Amino acid sequence: MDALRTEALKLAELDHRDSEIHTIFLGGGTPSLIEPDQLYTLLYSIRANFSVKADAEISMEVNPGTVTREKMSAYRQAGVNRVSLGVQSFLNEELRVLGRIHTQLEAYRAIDSIRQSEIANLNLDLIYGLPGQTLDDWEVSISALMEIKPEHISLYCLTIENGTPLALAVKSGKYEPIDDDLAAIMYERAIEKLSSSYEHYEISNWARIDDGLPDHMCRHNLQYWQNNEYIGMGTGAHGYYQGVRYENPKNIQEYLLKIRDPEKIIFTGTRVDDAEKARDEMMLGLRLLLKGVRRDVFRNKFGKDFNTEFAEKIGRLIRSGLVEWIDEDHSALILTQRGMMLGNRVFMEFAGTD
Repeated sequence: MDALRTEALKLAELDHRDSEIHTIFLGGGTPSLIEPDQLYTLLYSIRANFSVKADAEISMEVNPGTVTREKMSAYRQAGVNRVSLGVQSFLNEELRVLGRIHTQLEAYRAIDSIRQSEIANLNLDLIYGLPGQTLDDWEVSISALMEIKPEHISLYCLTIENGTPLALAVKSGKYEPIDDDLAAIMYERAIEKLSSSYEHYEISNWARIDDGLPDHMCRHNLQYWQNNEYIGMGTGAHGYYQGVRYENPKNIQEYLLKIRDPEKIIFTGTRVDDAEKARDEMMLGLRLLLKGVRRDVFRNKFGKDFNTEFAEKIGRLIRSGLVEWIDEDHSALILTQRGMMLGNRVFMEFAGTD
């Protein structure tokens, strides 16, 4: 905690623009293991060193196995107003496949504890495309979401990382990887089932539709998709600050050495030039299904028209049926339904120069 306070102070000293913080995200690992008084200290340090908006979105990632009503109430009093709960599945067998430490019952208990704590903005994470998962299995979890009615939903297709226990189990033949076509059907089924109550605003994210109430889109993640800068603090944290993308060391001792010198905090990263920023703007913005990449926003940022800058790439994607103009004025470019299913193919168009 002392190291985080030091890093916040050093980063604030480098900030000559008096940036106003409007979102804080406590994530990575299991931040809900920290005690409430530690959270108070951390948030106090951030507020002491940066200008934090009164209505800032303050999110915390939570593991169902670490939740109690008392703890969540204390987090709320410390300032947390949004919780992202890593449920992953509502079926015990799938949780065992994923190596999760919680059960279906503990997930429901965690949701109850969060609701009782009066934290009003709840996101639930689910994973599809698991080894051995059927479409019926997936619909059980989607139906559970519809009954719970969280304010926000994130659905991710499983990526099996090399060297993980799950990867070794698949390699040994214990589990059979799911067919890509079935995973795509699962994604389409989720879109269909959630459409009546949720707005599908980003490839993997849905916000509940509540007439007359503030929208429930994740304001913090919008920072990333709108290609805005953000500060990362702590071991292994990533940041994009003053035009530099950086990553803190994962090793605690290396991290402690780094934060002693404010110049080493960000300037050992990679400076992003204008050409790369423009490509990032396209890749990230196209993830936003409703807004896409707006020509006026792009022009304000870069002083040029993206339809001219990326004419050949956009032409290829339009001819392939992967992107389309949002209106007759060509004010914004968005993914088509087919483009949503083949998003990586779209994004790779902007990953480098022709």
